Amino acid sequence: MRGMTQTQLAVAAGMSEKNADVRITQYESEGRHPKKPLRESLARALHVNPAAISPPDMDSELSETVMEWLKMHQKMENGEFTKEEYDMWRYNTNTPDNTDGSQPLTGRFEEET
Repeated sequence: MRGMTQTQLAVAAGMSEKNADVRITQYESEGRHPKKPLRESLARALHVNPAAISPPDMDSELSETVMEWLKMHQKMENGEFTKEEYDMWRYNTNTPDNTDGSQPLTGRFEEET
């Protein structure tokens, strides 16, 4: 990524050149996970958000997202809003970058329940 070798990436992140390629290979293959300070340094070297190279917290992030989708789907099934409104919600909500100015349906319907 970014046209760097594994060693160049490691050095750019402040790691020692010795065994740098082996460590980066372990991180890429998920054999090991770098600690937060190193992830932040690697992210800076790659010009990405640290979250892009951090392992997800599956217990909380995935569960919350799945539960929100289930709740909204059930509200649609119960007739609390239309399929079209549900589709607009799922296309414009819970995205990594919801900066399109869309108004999610959750606030509108949570006030009624």
